[in-house]
Formats: sequence, C-alpha cells, structure tokens
Amino acid sequence: MSEFESRAGITDAEPCPYLPDRQWQSFILQPAGPLSAEIHEAMLDQGFRRMGQLLFRPLCPTCSACRSLRLDVNKFALNKSRRRLMRRNADLTVELAPPQYSEEKRALLERYLDARHVGPMVAEEQSMLQYMFSGTDHSYEFSYRDADERLIGLGLFDLTANVGSSVYFYFEPAESRRSLGTYSMLREIEFTKNAGARWFHPGFYIEGCAAMDYKARFQPAEIMDENRLWGPFST
Repeated sequence: MSEFESRAGITDAEPCPYLPDRQWQSFILQPAGPLSAEIHEAMLDQGFRRMGQLLFRPLCPTCSACRSLRLDVNKFALNKSRRRLMRRNADLTVELAPPQYSEEKRALLERYLDARHVGPMVAEEQSMLQYMFSGTDHSYEFSYRDADERLIGLGLFDLTANVGSSVYFYFEPAESRRSLGTYSMLREIEFTKNAGARWFHPGFYIEGCAAMDYKARFQPAEIMDENRLWGPFST
C-alpha cells in the first residue's frame, strides 16, 4: 500500500453521529492517484469505507462499536417479508448510471437530512461533489423514481471483482412506508450477484445504534473483529 504512505492521517475527535455519548475519530487514507478496483477491494477487506476520494475506518480510542459487515450473496435468499417488500415497490423505476450531481439530488438530500438527522447538517453542492459524487471508475448510482418520475431514493455504490459495496443511500422522508433503505439493499445485493461478485458490504454495523439494527437482519453474514478478521455474525 505504498501509494498511501504520504497521504495518511487521523481526524480530530468529534461527537459521534451514531452514539451520542461517544467521540468519533477516523484513520484516513488518500490515494496518490485514481483508486483502482483491486486496491479498493483489498481495503474493503480490511474494514475501510470510501467517501469521495478518501478511504476511512473508525479509530476511536474508547469505542469499537463500528464493525464492518459482509454478506455472501450466493447464500442470501429472499424470505416472505422481503418478497412482500419487493412487490410493494414494484411500481418504482430503478435507473443505474455513473454518479452525477444534480440539484434534484441535492434537494432530496436536504429533505432527508432535515427529517432524519439531529443537529446542523446541510446539503451543499460543493460538499456533495467532494464526498458523494466524486467516485471511481467502478462507482455507480441507483436512482429510484415513482410513477410520476419523482426521485424518491438515491444509492451510491461501488463494484469490484469480488465485492459490491453500498456507499450511501438517502430517500424521500414522506415515502418511509416503502422501507426504501431495505429495498435498496435488496437491489444492490441482486446487482452484486448478477455481476459475478461474491460479497456485499452494507457498511458498518454499530451495536447500540437503532438506525443500524436493520443490517443485522440480513443473514447469513460475517463481521470483522478487532483484529481485522472476518467471522460469523449473529445477534
């Protein structure tokens, strides 16, 4: 990983966005050039996530609640509730394309942040271009539109030879009955499997964070331990 050696650092401690009584710090890596799919996959296997051109993983001195998850897509199967969810959203059009910023996507993110996050979070064009729509040559976006062609969900996603990785997803708060977060995971798992990759990474599972509980319902899964080793995950 020599290409990262001169571009590594640790962020300052700040309030954790997931567990309000904790502090959050990250170990950051910035590639010296374009992030190849091969290097990206190796870093995902070590517990890193991508944000724009940066790779990061939590490095909190007093907490280890954030742990990477992965699912073997060849062992994953739809149960009755997930089949019902797929039928509930059958009216949606799902578009797959390279990530591209638009005012429509910014406005949706602003509504999502206003409804779902406590504290000052603003959807700004510059920040979105830097941290969301600055991807790789193996990055995609899933756009979810209703029958009126309204954008009601946007998922950012990376695909390497063996890994599909969910980067970020946000949705129209007024459409919460659709369970779009879960639905988007099902569509991304399906895409990962159809592409011939084995693993789907949904991001961090954070014990004690209710907003992350839904990830634990996707089984069978593996979770990364404090020694960066993968093992079976169950709750």
